[in-house]
Amino acid sequence: MLLFDPDFYPHLGFMVFIPIGFIGGVFSGIIGLGGGVIITPMMIYCGFHPLLAFPTQLIHSVTTNFVGYLEYKEKSSVDYKLSLVVIIGSIIGIIIKFVVYNYFEMGIAILENLHYDYIFILFAAGMALLIQSIRLLRSPYQSKVNLYMKDWMIFLPFHYIFNRSRVELSILIPLILGVMMGLFVTVLGGGLSLFMMPALTYLLGRPSKVVIGTGKFTVFVISIMASIVVSYNHLVPDFMVVVFLLIGSISGMRVGRLFKNQISKNILLLLSSVFLLGLAILFFMSVIHHSDYFAPSPRFKLSAYVLLEESLIVADKSYKEILKLIIDYPMRYSAVVCMLFAAGTFLFVYFKNIISRKYID
Repeated sequence: MLLFDPDFYPHLGFMVFIPIGFIGGVFSGIIGLGGGVIITPMMIYCGFHPLLAFPTQLIHSVTTNFVGYLEYKEKSSVDYKLSLVVIIGSIIGIIIKFVVYNYFEMGIAILENLHYDYIFILFAAGMALLIQSIRLLRSPYQSKVNLYMKDWMIFLPFHYIFNRSRVELSILIPLILGVMMGLFVTVLGGGLSLFMMPALTYLLGRPSKVVIGTGKFTVFVISIMASIVVSYNHLVPDFMVVVFLLIGSISGMRVGRLFKNQISKNILLLLSSVFLLGLAILFFMSVIHHSDYFAPSPRFKLSAYVLLEESLIVADKSYKEILKLIIDYPMRYSAVVCMLFAAGTFLFVYFKNIISRKYID
């Protein structure tokens, strides 16, 4: 069942990915936060090799955001024009990262410090949720959101009216947002929802279904592009791990939505902030003390290509041919995996809707 060298997987066992996906799904259902902010750090914390956790989470992000996009597409809650501008910007960001990684040889340094990047993001996300929950406790009734254009946006050129979002703003703003998202996803392997949703809410001047639907579609497309581009450096996903993560995350999202409907928002935000801050502390302690139980394999700093070569040596006969194809054609492999999971997700949602309309409605 293991596609790569067993030394690159958690010491806790292969089934650990289901509860990891479940925890990420719960947070996604409650506050729309998961993926690269929760799932990827937890995989690395439990001993999954970072060079595998990074691209594997990208495929998981493709699938989960595609599910969300299909849901909001039925409600016509997607602004494709706004999403297109952000996607164009993300292409620029991904290209910048690709050039830096390959021609300035900074990629290894980035990956070696990946632990500290995740600690910072977990701490920042936890503090942001804590501050938001305190504000809600102090003033339960939020003031009316300003629906008008922000003052600083008026002076920017290239204004365009996005009819579906009912907003006018400079194209440069979502373009710059896209560049930042492209850089972010190719460095951390996800976590776009942490910044995408608040940014779109701020730009549109209000929270709405269009914000969520547009964000889901945008993250879906960006994750596909990032997954294919990073595979050029042999950063490829383990499709079996993605399956286990999805099993956990699908059920976790249902539980998260149940909590969201039953428990007050400020309590959920407070509990979420405590969990993220606790996870940041645990992750920091494991890095500082180099825990033998939780820390990744000593071969953490191997290049992705060497990782695949070593996996080929110890692989079963059934997986040797797959690994040879991955080594020779990594970008094609990632593209095929993206298409397979997207197609599987579409069929799953399609038949689920048919069954729900026939037997539930």
